[in-house]
Amino acid sequence: MVSRAQNFLGQDTFTFPARRIFAWMFAFLIGLGAVLSVSVWRQNGWKSGLEAFSLLVPFWCFAAAVVLLMRSDIVVDDLSIARRLFGWNWQRVRWDDLARVRLRTISTRAGMRTIFFLEKKSDGITSKPKRLCFTNEVDMLGQLLGRINQVISANHVPVSDERAGNAVELQQIPLVVQTGS
Repeated sequence: MVSRAQNFLGQDTFTFPARRIFAWMFAFLIGLGAVLSVSVWRQNGWKSGLEAFSLLVPFWCFAAAVVLLMRSDIVVDDLSIARRLFGWNWQRVRWDDLARVRLRTISTRAGMRTIFFLEKKSDGITSKPKRLCFTNEVDMLGQLLGRINQVISANHVPVSDERAGNAVELQQIPLVVQTGS
């Protein structure tokens, strides 16, 4: 539990760059689906156009929702860390429920990417722990990791770094995380 002496003094919000470009991209794709549906409607009748539209739009809306949720803001305060999208906290881990922090570094086309998993203590109902995750693409990553490290130190939360199938136990999250190629 975070004591009053370790007060973080407020709330910080950490964002991911270029979230608006994803919103515009998916709005464009939904519009493109509408144009294609109208084209099919003109060639094959209104039923075919409606079918094409009803198949395309839900797919792109689902894809847009997934991307927006994964690029949602990270909000850190005295009691918890949360993922927030348009003012709605859709995922939260209270500091006193934090059981483990895992880092997983993967190789992508853009280079190395680190994914951070903050796992909650088991509630006994489900066998799989609930977790909050984010990547090293967040703005002000060093400040975010510093805030998390304060809680890790105060609550003695275990940290493991998984690279190439090997897990290494750490005292805290390293503030320098490899990015890029």
